[in-house]
Amino acid sequence: MAVKRVYVHRSRYDELVDALSSALDTQRVGPGDDPASTMGPLNSAAQRDKVAAMLAQAAGAGAEVRELGTLAPGVATSKGHYLRPTLVLDPDTGLRIVTEEQFGPALPILPFDDIDSVVDRVNNDWSGLCSSVWSGDPARAAALAERLRTGTTWINQANAVACDDRAPFGGFRQSGIGREMGPEGLLSFTEAHTITTHG
Repeated sequence: MAVKRVYVHRSRYDELVDALSSALDTQRVGPGDDPASTMGPLNSAAQRDKVAAMLAQAAGAGAEVRELGTLAPGVATSKGHYLRPTLVLDPDTGLRIVTEEQFGPALPILPFDDIDSVVDRVNNDWSGLCSSVWSGDPARAAALAERLRTGTTWINQANAVACDDRAPFGGFRQSGIGREMGPEGLLSFTEAHTITTHG
């Protein structure tokens, strides 16, 4: 459910990039048992290398790859699987950082001019678990949320703890089949028994 990419209207692009850069630059990446750490390692060397390869591809294709935050002393030469939080600015939409799930601290920021093109891109993507819409206009945000084909769409939040256990949870397309939680999730644990009679 973590945010995998951000689409932002071009008129707010610089503002968002500056705010995210400032927030991420305060992060300290280090061991989880270090009270000064605000971010820990990735779960494996293979996953770290996958995300690093995505970032290298983006940089090689000309996207600005902005590494932020700091590594705790000794982390770079340790056996941990650490990466600094990174923004990938205005990458080509065909790059892996956009088309695949990173499962790491790397976030592409994609400016747009036409919201309909973003809706089409989201709705035709292979994935469809979660999305979020951010706006100061609640009615406009709700109207856009209704157009998105994802299992969950948050408005002005993007956080797993915002899930309502009474509501069904699951994705569209290759993001899963069926639902858990809510009445729809409970039904998957039942077995229907049909009895028919004649006359």
